[in-house]
Amino acid sequence: MKIRDEVLLEFKIKLEELITDREAMIAGNKVREATGEQMAYPAEMFFTVNQEMKALREFLIELRKKNG
Repeated sequence: MKIRDEVLLEFKIKLEELITDREAMIAGNKVREATGEQMAYPAEMFFTVNQEMKALREFLIELRKKNG
């Protein structure tokens, strides 16, 4: 049985959300750096996004194992 299209679509949407968040954090920090301000997004926030991406990956791996 293959992974249902709806599940894959939701997976892709969540991944895109995380990528967008990360890119916005990078851009926000660059703007603040250019204006001499303190970073808005510390390393911990990037770590959190990274952990969420890893969790999605693990979810997909487990789903594939269960569904073949």
